[in-house]
Amino acid sequence: HSIFAGYVHGRAPNSTCGTSAAVVEVSPISNSPDNETKTEQWEEAVKKLAMHVVAAKPTYLDPSTVPEEAISKEKEILKEKMADSKKPPEILEKIIAGQLRKFYE
Repeated sequence: HSIFAGYVHGRAPNSTCGTSAAVVEVSPISNSPDNETKTEQWEEAVKKLAMHVVAAKPTYLDPSTVPEEAISKEKEILKEKMADSKKPPEILEKIIAGQLRKFYE
């Protein structure tokens, strides 16, 4: 069975809505029978995960949803930062590829 948990942060001015929120679904895999303590522990962990999602402020759901213009812009920023490095172009490309992986995180 799946466990859902959510977290709503802050309160928007003049509203009953939060300023940001996340809902997380986790499907624990277990061979042991469910018991109330384990379920409560999972619910608490999933709620904390939702809090971390809100704190991370993700812009996109996964790398495949990042628009090409956002990737191009990020590459240009990284190239500008490395312009004075005097490293060969093939090394710069590898460094930029590594930095883009961090961008996706």
